Amino acid sequence: MKKVILPIMAILLLAGCSQKADNAEDTQTSSDSIQCEEAEVNEDESVATELKTKRISKKEGLRNWTYSFVADYPIGGSPLLVNSIREWISESLGGTYAGNLADTTSLFNHYAKEFLSEDDMTSNDSDEDFSFEGVNESEFTIIWQNDKLVTYQMKEYWYGGGAHGGTFISGYTFRKSDGRLFGSDMFKSKANLQDELRNGLETYFGATTDEELEKQLFLSNYESVSNLPMPKADPWIDMEGVHLVYGEYEIAPYSAGLPEVVIPLNKAKKYLTATVLKEL
Repeated sequence: MKKVILPIMAILLLAGCSQKADNAEDTQTSSDSIQCEEAEVNEDESVATELKTKRISKKEGLRNWTYSFVADYPIGGSPLLVNSIREWISESLGGTYAGNLADTTSLFNHYAKEFLSEDDMTSNDSDEDFSFEGVNESEFTIIWQNDKLVTYQMKEYWYGGGAHGGTFISGYTFRKSDGRLFGSDMFKSKANLQDELRNGLETYFGATTDEELEKQLFLSNYESVSNLPMPKADPWIDMEGVHLVYGEYEIAPYSAGLPEVVIPLNKAKKYLTATVLKEL
């Protein structure tokens, strides 16, 4: 029985590749057929990692309130990557949209309607409209990419009355092959970053000593310039290196802006996991 079954299996394997290859010869070996299939897969994977985007800009206003949305929106490439970035954008806007993520008009209208709600413009004590300005601006821009990674930067500005508005900036690095988002998990150990945080903040504030830096910061009783908190926002990668950015009031007064630490890539590599290093 074995002498009969093996030739039949070989014939079926040859037939499988001959159907996929043009002008395939009947004498093609099984090893050739395997190489043929692997070559096709590699070619498809290379094409799939090319991210195609369209710059979208939308704005809507109601009374004194405005809502705007700008994005390098994914329209083609690896389905996993495209879906991951689209979901991230929607979740960054509030995460309440349940419609088709390819329909940017529907997505924008959903979040604009939420922000431009009559309930938000009306005082709880009366039916009078608020006279102050309300603003919500969100922008998602590709700032860096290589063959394997793509990094988006998100800028958000919000104002709803008071002395000033609020600005939030963060970056997000995605793996092109499957859409994986690398956040703080890109580091082997956050504890090893203390010297980088201290040196980076000294550079940002122009401080030359630990004492000078400490005067610039809001630190709890459990924190010091030798035991600094990690930024709440995820780190991201670009051509300069790995960026860590603190939000307003997170570690310093509003006047300090958004304190940033940049670790050059050649120096940052010793802190990164093997998973991330394979993509650089």
